Parts: sequence; C-alpha cells; structure tokens
Amino acid sequence: MLHDLLKQARIERGLSIDAVAKELDVTPEQVSRWEEGTEMPTSQQMANLTILYELLYIYLPILATTMWMVYNQRYEQNPTQRKHNTKVELTYCLIQCSLTFLGTFFIPSIVAMFLLIISTSFYISTINPTRMNRPLQNR
Repeated sequence: MLHDLLKQARIERGLSIDAVAKELDVTPEQVSRWEEGTEMPTSQQMANLTILYELLYIYLPILATTMWMVYNQRYEQNPTQRKHNTKVELTYCLIQCSLTFLGTFFIPSIVAMFLLIISTSFYISTINPTRMNRPLQNR
C-alpha cells in the first residue's frame, strides 16, 4: 500500500517525520497520517514526496510505457486487434507493476530500475511490432 511505501522510503533515506514535514511545508501530524494510511497526500504533495524520496526513477519507465500504450491505441481501427492489444498491454502493465513492487520491497531499487528499462525496451522493440501488429515506423 502507498502508506507503507511512504514510510519505508522515508526510513530508508534516514529522514524524520519532522524533516519531511518541514521540506514539504506541512505538519508532522499530516505526514504521520499519510504513513498510517488515514489520509492521502494531494497530487502536488505526492509529486514532492516522489522527488524527496528519489522514487521517480522507479516509476518513470512505467509512466513512459503507459503513455506509449495510450498513444498507440488511438491508431487501432480493427476492434478485434484493439481487444487483443488491450490484453497484451494489461499483461505488460502487470509485469511493470510487479517489477516496481519487487524494487520497492525485495530487491535494490537500482536493479528494479534496470529491469524496468529492459522490459520497456523489449516491449517496444519486440512485443509491440510482432504481437500487436504495430511496426516501428513514423506515422
């Protein structure tokens, strides 16, 4: 869950709740509520936490791949192919989320980042043109 990730990231970076609160210009009680899961940070606070906790490099490959998927879905005219592509993309998203989860809790983040980059490259160069009928070319 998000609250567990926030607490773990703070502790791994050796930051106190007070230091995080001061950096984000919020109260320590608010940071505690985020880590307890009783309150969610706003989108701006989450963006600031991501930068503060240096989590961006883990999630950037997922964001880039998701944007690629959304961009390409609009070109698919065949409903059958679109349905097939959606299944492939959802499977790929699950793989990306699993790698992110592993990098958050079980393996070093840098290893997870490289695995995400490798899986993204494989998806774009191999899965996309062969399994999804999307040749790599400029449109």
